[in-house]
Amino acid sequence: RRVRPKFDPDAEDLKHLMNICRLVEGMPLAIELAAGWMNVLSSEELAGEIQQSLDILTSEIRDIPERHRSMRAVFDQSWSFLDRPEREAFMRLSTFRGGFTREAAQAVVGASLQMLASLVNKSFLRHDPTSGRFDIHELLREYAQEQLSKAPNDRTAALEAHAAYFANLMEEHWDHLRDHRQKTALDEIDADLENIRTAWRYCVNQQNTLLIQKFLNSFWLVHWFLGWNHGGEKLFGEVVEALSNQSGAEEDKAARALALAYHSFFKTWLGFAEPGYNLAKESVDTLERLDKPFELALALGSLNLAADFLTHYEEGEKAARKMLDIAYRLNDKWLLAFSLYKVSVANPPLRDYREMRRVAQMSMDLYDELGERMASMLALMTLGHASFALGEHSQARDNYLRCLKKSEAVGYRWGIANACKYLGQMALSVGDPAEAENYLLRSLKIADETGSSRDQVNLLCDLARVRMTENRLEKAVEIVAVVIQHPASRLHRLGGGSIHDRLQELLDTLKSELSAEAYDAAWKRGNAFLFEEVVSDLISN
Repeated sequence: RRVRPKFDPDAEDLKHLMNICRLVEGMPLAIELAAGWMNVLSSEELAGEIQQSLDILTSEIRDIPERHRSMRAVFDQSWSFLDRPEREAFMRLSTFRGGFTREAAQAVVGASLQMLASLVNKSFLRHDPTSGRFDIHELLREYAQEQLSKAPNDRTAALEAHAAYFANLMEEHWDHLRDHRQKTALDEIDADLENIRTAWRYCVNQQNTLLIQKFLNSFWLVHWFLGWNHGGEKLFGEVVEALSNQSGAEEDKAARALALAYHSFFKTWLGFAEPGYNLAKESVDTLERLDKPFELALALGSLNLAADFLTHYEEGEKAARKMLDIAYRLNDKWLLAFSLYKVSVANPPLRDYREMRRVAQMSMDLYDELGERMASMLALMTLGHASFALGEHSQARDNYLRCLKKSEAVGYRWGIANACKYLGQMALSVGDPAEAENYLLRSLKIADETGSSRDQVNLLCDLARVRMTENRLEKAVEIVAVVIQHPASRLHRLGGGSIHDRLQELLDTLKSELSAEAYDAAWKRGNAFLFEEVVSDLISN
């Protein structure tokens, strides 16, 4: 307001002003220098300029000391206080994003504890005694990146060392993510997620197959466990494209085929089962030719998933049993547990629920032996399904509640969402619409966040049934009217049955219980809504 006295920021302005404060990490001088440009730039333009260059953070006011007229002048002066080894170390440390550990600094940069302490003492680094991590103010990091860019060979060496370190870290975490160290591994990956993504992008851009291979498996599990379906679909799509340009060596083909399998996995969960099926088929064919049994088993898992969603049940079961045969041959307990789960839920039309429970229990026992806590939720959920189908409703509810509690403990969003969905359906089946709605809305919120349109459509169908139980029949018609128009309503539910047919059955029931006038009016109101608005309104209320 000193620069623009009548400045009255609206919500959009405030968003960009907050972004500016984040970009400069709250540095008071930087905020003051940024504000000086508000007489000629909008808040959005100013944020964009700061993202591009430090040079916008300057002032022409004469009574400011020369050293404070720009952030560059401030940093130039501070830079002059460093000796040559400190400058070289700090430039290389600027390749880190979101902070780093002492071990990473030593491995990537060769920075000793004494060097890190010196840079902390001179305010170039910050140290968090609680986490033990170091970080760099973003503006200082950008300044150091500029200095590093003046030495292209040093910059390339630093980026390669950074990429190799985090590729090796992700390869190491593959085993950790499948046993009792799972939660610790996820926490460590989360702490270094910016570094890991930066390293991944560098490897993909360089088409470095050797390093890309080290990321693939762990990246799949992390994105699956945390419900990052959109991110996983994009990430593995990018690597498939990058490796398509490689020379055609066996290792390139194998890496691309595995990436295809994971691309298929996330595409299918996002509601694109047909392209997911085609990707998985290509992956399986390639890995069979290359004789890569472990990778083939994982690709068969993706093929099984897509085939089931397309109701190709026999093909899905064949893939699951082939996957299980490979797991036995390789004697990999985690793969065996995962394969047993796949077999337990195979071919819904021919399902024997006692056999389903027996095989799911075998899967659960193996997961427990490993100490694995996330993928084991698949087996636990299946035990709930089997108990429910056999009329053992109390046992089914106990299994779903165990699944919810365990999933909450490790932050497994897929497990939370599905446990809540089935607990909601159980509550609805015993005539408790209030409890059903609480569980279903919690599941809907996660489905919305993870981009699972199929799950959203299924959950809205269940919520329409809740409205019917509450005798709010017109509200039920409104929900179904908007949901049945959604493309995902044409998909099949995992386990059988068309979502569209299920919705149509609901409409037929509602039509028989309402007058023609009331039904038509509710249908018209529902058709005026947008799908996203209905989801948002339900979640927010």
